[in-house]
Formats: sequence, C-alpha cells, structure tokens
Amino acid sequence: AKGEYFKKGLEAVAAKYPDVIKEIRGTGLMLGAVFGDWEKSHYAIKLLSTHNVMSSAAMNLPEMIRFEPPAVITEEHIDQVCAALEEVCKEMQK
Repeated sequence: AKGEYFKKGLEAVAAKYPDVIKEIRGTGLMLGAVFGDWEKSHYAIKLLSTHNVMSSAAMNLPEMIRFEPPAVITEEHIDQVCAALEEVCKEMQK
C-alpha cells in the first residue's frame, strides 16, 4: 500500500513536469524517476540532498534516480519526498 501511495505521488509530480521527469518506474517502495540524461539525474540527486532526501543513480540506467526508503516510512514522509522532488523539478525547469 505504501508503494502504491508513493508511486502515485511521484507520478503526480512527473505529470506536472514532463520536460524534467520522463517516467516513474518500479514496484513496491523501490521506485525510480527517469530524467532526460545522466547529468540531469545527478543534478537532481544533488538538489534532493539539500532537502534531506537520499536518492542514488541506478547502476544500469544512469539517467534514472532511485528511491529505496525503509519499509517503516510513513505517508507523511512520502509526502515530504514528493514535495522535495517537486521543488527540485521547479528548479531544474528554470
């Protein structure tokens, strides 16, 4: 249920910023956001860290960042991650 909630939140952000996020992928809580290229994804990782959100580059797809939160994550924390991603997208769209 948390994975579905998280994916819907990420997809809502991606829908607002289709020029920044190309696709949301994954199942359960192991989810990823695909950006246009690896430089954009690495910049997004850097910006997310300023919002205290840990993410990493996917090894097999460098233009995707992945989120792997603990199973005990709350909906409140998921909302915070999605809000941080939205702020990052706003910054990257400039």
